[in-house]
Amino acid sequence: MNKYFKLPVMFYVICLLQLIPMKEVIRQKLDLNPLFSDHMVLQQETKAAIWGKSEPKAEIVVSGSWGQSAETRADNDGSWITKLKTPEAGGPFYIIIASKTDTVILNDVMIGEVWLCSGQSNMEMQMQGWPL
Repeated sequence: MNKYFKLPVMFYVICLLQLIPMKEVIRQKLDLNPLFSDHMVLQQETKAAIWGKSEPKAEIVVSGSWGQSAETRADNDGSWITKLKTPEAGGPFYIIIASKTDTVILNDVMIGEVWLCSGQSNMEMQMQGWPL
């Protein structure tokens, strides 16, 4: 190979490496399911399930700024789940998820009524169904 061929190849390799997100290169040991993020809403007055991945057998503590916390331990695969008691509607709050080595903070968490709606044409349907 001549030196004129090596230079463009090196340039393209460096450019491609820039496209890799740093989170994938420097991976945190504590990851939450993508459902959990800043600006989310949790159902009020219930025990909301929160889950993710960590190092196997790691102790995980989930604390809400409203004064409730929950603890759990990851299984052999690093999967964990816990339930955090939520207050009545309000906010904004924050949630801290911590292991021995990592901490994740979810900001601007609101507590209220969570409704999941799907469909398109059936969204106009009344709760008791169509009149006969």
